[in-house]
Amino acid sequence: MLFKGSSLSLVLLPLFVFLVVSVLFLRWRIQKRYLAPIERAFKVFQLMGIAFAVFLAALWFALPNTPVLSTFGRPLELNSLNEVLKYLQDYNDALVRTTEVVHSFLFFFLFGFLFGILEFFSVIRREVRIQPHLSDSTSGGYGPPQNPEMSGSH
Repeated sequence: MLFKGSSLSLVLLPLFVFLVVSVLFLRWRIQKRYLAPIERAFKVFQLMGIAFAVFLAALWFALPNTPVLSTFGRPLELNSLNEVLKYLQDYNDALVRTTEVVHSFLFFFLFGFLFGILEFFSVIRREVRIQPHLSDSTSGGYGPPQNPEMSGSH
């Protein structure tokens, strides 16, 4: 665990603020460029993916060491109550830190990554529309035009 003994929110808050400011600035620069809307949306989505990867790397370093949560390193004999207390406190600290990391991941995933995906697909939906075919009245105007000779009704 890289940030042992410090509150995870105090460690991740500056990184989160830095990432938000960086993404907003770079997004503004991408929006200023003369790109097609789909290409612009893809670049913004790439930027959100990079920010998500940086945040996940920080969360990975905040996870406790795996020997703490496994049976590796467990003393075979506990001779005093102080040893039992120390052993249980190590487990408790590891479980609390793991829970904090999972909560941070879920928060950033829901509000960062999923909003990036929603924005990307909304641009795609706006730009790539299915145009109605005026010659077809059977499918409500959408889909490929129906050829009456191929439909089986002679």
